[in-house]
Amino acid sequence: MKINAKFRFQLLIQNGLFVGLLLGIAGAVIFLAEESNVRWDLTHSQRNTLSPATVEILKKIEAPISITAFVTTDAEGDLRQPIVNFLTPYQLEKNNLQVSFVNPREDPFAAKKAGVTVNGELVIELDGRTEKLKTLNEQDLTNLLIRLMRTEQQVITALVGHGEGDFSRQGSKDLSDLGKKLSSRGFSLDILNFASGQDLSPDEAVLVIGAPTVSLLPGEVNRIKRYLQGGGNLLWMIDDETTAGLDPIADTLGIALPTGIVIDPSAR
Repeated sequence: MKINAKFRFQLLIQNGLFVGLLLGIAGAVIFLAEESNVRWDLTHSQRNTLSPATVEILKKIEAPISITAFVTTDAEGDLRQPIVNFLTPYQLEKNNLQVSFVNPREDPFAAKKAGVTVNGELVIELDGRTEKLKTLNEQDLTNLLIRLMRTEQQVITALVGHGEGDFSRQGSKDLSDLGKKLSSRGFSLDILNFASGQDLSPDEAVLVIGAPTVSLLPGEVNRIKRYLQGGGNLLWMIDDETTAGLDPIADTLGIALPTGIVIDPSAR
């Protein structure tokens, strides 16, 4: 097919307009991104985007965060770019999060003072409190920030002695997985056994009662009631509709215990 000069000229105009329009759109996008600090994550897994939970934690932290990365400059061991890529989303959400790099070979005293033992280790400081991070993992860093936010150690206590689940044992009704998650977020774990003469302290952040199989004594129930009436917090797990003598606790809290059982098919 022959294309006359007039038609060829029209095609050139159309192509030119299209290219001009495309360049104009690209320029506008770049301008808006620079002016509005907008950032798009086009990766398939959205790996450069922080989770909503992490963003919420960063919003709660008003004080500046200082992160020092101890990294060598060897070609094989240079982790600076991966660290920059990892921390950039945090900096975009929190403008007073400062990142600096120290070469431990050039400044071994600083590395020794910080207790750094691994190339690429991060030292995070918030309000004078510091912790170290050896993995570039969002959940690990976010949990670390949650720990640094706590100005006081909070104790979570599990009641034992009545067949309850325990933080230290592995089993279908035990609480070891819960204990690990709580520890990673800066909580201190403890156990309470009334039979050994222990008593509840107002300092306990939460009392955990993990589905006891043996009924508590009336005096033990009264101790728990006093703790709750003093503002204490309770995580109460019930299994097989067995309240183990804790009905007065339900009355104190004003809760009704419905009949029925929830079955997890995947449980062993």
